[in-house]
Amino acid sequence: MVGDSAASSITVGNQLTLPIVVDMSQAVGLDIASLQVKVTWSTSIVSYVSTTAGTFGSLTLNETDVATGTLLANLFNGTGTKESFRALLLTFSGVSAGVTAVEVEVTTAGNELGQSLLDKVTTRKHDVTVSN
Repeated sequence: MVGDSAASSITVGNQLTLPIVVDMSQAVGLDIASLQVKVTWSTSIVSYVSTTAGTFGSLTLNETDVATGTLLANLFNGTGTKESFRALLLTFSGVSAGVTAVEVEVTTAGNELGQSLLDKVTTRKHDVTVSN
């Protein structure tokens, strides 16, 4: 899930920080130990500023393609968790007026035994409106 709600608004030149949250409230009996996400957005509307680690294990970033609107993040926690957590915080800056969807695609999810949880994952996009 991206953000604490489904949409946010900022003005050109200002920044917005969006949390990437893993909600385990409906995942009874499951635990998660690894997660890989691909985050995309329109660079004509917002620009990437930074990523800050959340509360879940180690974070490895691939920021090679942020100029074209793609960020890859790998998260690992050797013992796993059954609790909801904030995986990371993304900061964007408004570039021009318009709307962009910040979308998270979970490409890998697993427990501490290496078993895939990908079929249990659902995601939600977050719309960012930038105004002048």
